[in-house]
Amino acid sequence: LRNHNKLLWQVPGADGVKTGYTKAAGRILVSSATRQGRRLIAVTMNAPNDWNDHSILLEDGFARYSVQQVVKAGECIGTIEIAGGQEGVAELIAEQDYFYPLAKGETPEILFPGTGFVYAPVVQGQEAGFAYVMLGEKVAGKVAVVYGNTVEKMPEQKKSFWKKLTGG
Repeated sequence: LRNHNKLLWQVPGADGVKTGYTKAAGRILVSSATRQGRRLIAVTMNAPNDWNDHSILLEDGFARYSVQQVVKAGECIGTIEIAGGQEGVAELIAEQDYFYPLAKGETPEILFPGTGFVYAPVVQGQEAGFAYVMLGEKVAGKVAVVYGNTVEKMPEQKKSFWKKLTGG
């Protein structure tokens, strides 16, 4: 068999390609390469040197970005205030690992949406919502979180007869 896909022998890990053409877009090329379990896809339309462009795009993508663990399952990634609780805060624990391809110098941040507090009681292991992984203003992903500790509700204090009488 003869294959005209130059990327298969030019780019290590190249594993797919699709060519096409439409009047509106011109020549179209979609390519794919996989290395160490990570797949990159390049797409060009009406590019005069598309095979070379794809080779450069794929190589640059593998060189500039590396998949890094941003959040580890079981890790405390923040806290939340507990209103009316015997303790003032509860830990927020990531339920799963979260990996993301980062360029050199990129630093993701963890953002917790909402009011910043919840009412007691909360129970260890109970769902606590999501933490968002942010890259600048962009949401890169989200991770489910659970409460890391139980915080009981503050016991209600009964008013004395005198306080009830005086409204205090």
